[in-house]
Amino acid sequence: MQHRFSSGPLALAVALTALASCKSATDVAPSGAFVLKVSLAPGAQMPDELRASIYDDTGALWSGARFPASGPLAPESASELGTILIQPGSVSGDLRIDLRGLAGGALVDEATLKIPHASFSGGTFDLALSVPVPPDTDGDGVPDPIDDCPTIADPQQTGCPVDAGASDGTTGRHDAAVDRPSTHDAAVDTATKHDAAVDVPRGNKGNGAGCGGANECSSGFCKDGVCCNNACDQPCQSCSTGMCNSVKSGEDIPECAAPMTCNGKGKCVSAAGGSGG
Repeated sequence: MQHRFSSGPLALAVALTALASCKSATDVAPSGAFVLKVSLAPGAQMPDELRASIYDDTGALWSGARFPASGPLAPESASELGTILIQPGSVSGDLRIDLRGLAGGALVDEATLKIPHASFSGGTFDLALSVPVPPDTDGDGVPDPIDDCPTIADPQQTGCPVDAGASDGTTGRHDAAVDRPSTHDAAVDTATKHDAAVDVPRGNKGNGAGCGGANECSSGFCKDGVCCNNACDQPCQSCSTGMCNSVKSGEDIPECAAPMTCNGKGKCVSAAGGSGG
């Protein structure tokens, strides 16, 4: 997971960790927070994990946050999956949410949501995973309904050029990370505040497509021979499907190879140490 070092994303990190199991603790959002009530639309497949990506006008706050943090999803019922609490703190512009349902590491259903800045006093929002998944015209891993610039690939959502003709009403908006007042550390507020792989020349291959280098992928990441939604460079992480997932009960070469192995929790441990950790 990637985050920028400011008060908003750090507050969000606490909330995501607190309800990572996606169990319903409450349907009432605390002041300044949001509760997402996650369900399945008719015909949607039950996922075994959820992945959340959250954006504001400055870029990606979270990319591919997993629910639960480890192990399979434990839904409340056949159609109700549970609730997720979001406490974003300081946010620039609308909050844009992409929630994906994965089964066996493959995308099976998806839902998107925009929370207008005017609604930031808090509230409860319904989010139903459905098929088919929403379109992604530019192949950057951000669905068109919440993409700040649907015609130009930018997985970090750093702003739409004034002449890009975005279809979501953002035409004419400059990069918020450049235009906003400099209130944080200079390393955070520059255009290079995201992973360095974003700055390499990008190709037009979408996530899951075969690649020989990061410059072939619209995301700017090439891992395990396919274009990936993020760097996915930690031990016991694989991106064979185009989405970064945990490797469990086996080797992750070269990051976690014998005499080490990935245990059932996706942790790189000594093979002689059993499945603990």
